Amino acid sequence: RTDLEESIVMSGPLRPVRGTDIATQESGVIRSLAADRGSVVRQGQVVVMLDRRLLESEMKSAEATRILHEYNEERTRRLFEANSVSRQEMLRVHTELQRAGESERVARLRYERAAIKAPFDGMVADRYIEVGELVSSGMRVARIVDPFTLKLVGSVTEAEVASIEKDAPAQVSLDGAGVLIDGTVSYVGIEASPANGKFTVEVMVENPDLLLRAGVVARARVRKAVHGDVIAIPRDAIVRTPDGLRVYVVEEDRAIPRAIELGADQGLMVEVRRGLVPGDRLVVRGQRQLAPEGLVAVQEVATARDGTIATDPPEVREEGSIPEVPKELAGDAEALR
Repeated sequence: RTDLEESIVMSGPLRPVRGTDIATQESGVIRSLAADRGSVVRQGQVVVMLDRRLLESEMKSAEATRILHEYNEERTRRLFEANSVSRQEMLRVHTELQRAGESERVARLRYERAAIKAPFDGMVADRYIEVGELVSSGMRVARIVDPFTLKLVGSVTEAEVASIEKDAPAQVSLDGAGVLIDGTVSYVGIEASPANGKFTVEVMVENPDLLLRAGVVARARVRKAVHGDVIAIPRDAIVRTPDGLRVYVVEEDRAIPRAIELGADQGLMVEVRRGLVPGDRLVVRGQRQLAPEGLVAVQEVATARDGTIATDPPEVREEGSIPEVPKELAGDAEALR
C-alpha cells in the first residue's frame, strides 16, 4: 500500500513567452551589426546600426534653427513688453519657435531610430541582413526571443480541464534531457478548439540555465489528486487478455492469473481496487510468457514499488521521467476504470 499522486500529463511545444521580429523604421545602409546570432542582449541595447551621418547633420541643423528662433523669440518678447511690436508679431515668432522645436525633436527621433534596439532582455535568434545592405522602412532585420522564460502549450480534454487551476504547480520534462523543471500553470482555456474539441493549457517555466530549448516538444505533469493508502502496481505488470486485464501472482511456485479492477493511474504506476491484497507476490517481468498454473522460478526480486531493480536505467524508473503510456495499454482509459 502506498500513496499515489494522480496527474494530468500533456505534451506540446515549448515557446518563448516573448519573441518578436524587429524592423527598421528608417531607410538607409547597414553600417554595423552590434549583436551576433546567439548573443544575449538587454532591453535598449543596439542590435543593428544604420549609417546615421545624414540624419546627424539634419539633427544638428534643426538644433541650430531652434537656437536661432529662441533668440528671436526672446528679443521679440522684450520688444512686445515695451509695446514696440504687436501681439500678432509676438504670436508669429512664438509659433516659429515651437515649430523649430518640434522639427528638432523629429530629427533627433529619426537619428535615434536608426540605431535599432532590443525591445526586451533576450537573445538574438536570427539576423536577416548584412553590413552594407540597403534597407527600407519596415524591413525586418533580426529576431529577438526571451529563452529564459518559456511556456509549454498543450491541450487537455473536457474531463481533464476541470481538474486544472491557474497557478497550479507543474513539472516539465524534455525527452533525452533527463531533467525535471518546476513550472506553473499560467493559462487555462475557457473555449474548446473547433479543430479537436480540446482546451488549451499553458505552463510557464523559468529557464535561467537554458536547459530547455524553445521550439522542441516537451511534456508537463500537473497534479490532479493524491490517493492515499492504495495498492499501486507497475502498469507494465498488467497483461491484456480476451477476458480482460489480468496480472500474475506466484502461489507455491505456480503462476496464478488474477482479474483486477483498476483505479487512478499515474505514469508507470496504477491503482488496483480489486484483485490484489498486500503480500501477494506479483510478477513484474516475464509475465507475458507465463501460462496459467505454470511452474515458475523467481530469479530476481524488485527493490522498488515500480518493479525495478538497482541496475535498471533511470528511464524506466518511476522518478526518472514523465513516462508515456505503453502501447499495449494506450487508449484504455475507459478499461482502466
